[in-house]
Amino acid sequence: MKRLLIAAAVLAAFAFSGAAFGQAYVGGSIGQSDFKLDCDPGFTCDTKDTGYKVFGGYMFMPYLGIEGAWVDLGKASESATLNVLNGKVPTVVTATASIKASGFALYGVGAYPIGDTTLFAKLGLASIKAKSEACLTGFGCDSESETNTDLAWGVGASYHFTKNFGARLEFERFRGKFTDGEKFDIDLLSAGVQYRF
Repeated sequence: MKRLLIAAAVLAAFAFSGAAFGQAYVGGSIGQSDFKLDCDPGFTCDTKDTGYKVFGGYMFMPYLGIEGAWVDLGKASESATLNVLNGKVPTVVTATASIKASGFALYGVGAYPIGDTTLFAKLGLASIKAKSEACLTGFGCDSESETNTDLAWGVGASYHFTKNFGARLEFERFRGKFTDGEKFDIDLLSAGVQYRF
């Protein structure tokens, strides 16, 4: 978290130093998230879900800016039917596990305007909270969470229909972490709208 705050302060200083060229924007996007997790043998897995985000940024030069976002990456899940011994009695139970991820990101943005279209790339830090839960029918559930601050990046393009309103398509990669320290990637491919002030 400390690295995230330092990066925010540095980028904000650059932004205000070039305020004469500045243009602020806000927007929202929705799309598909993909948790890059291995499926355990014997389990049925679903690693894709709906993800969405709200974002805002400030371009203090035509080619350079900053952007912050809050993102909900949805969840991944797995399930299986297992045979266990309940005392000495064989019992069929259902085992399920899921992990949800959401958090905040702060990027430096490099942009290349081509008429009404702008190509962009982003690199920064994201603080992603991953909450996992495991349940066994008749035995209850257990949950835990871990927050990981790590590099995040993205690439995309926007198109402005008017001076203020536009559409945006982008791909981003975030990183989550389990409580045992194992890290995993989460991708988000999204489309949305953007308003420039």
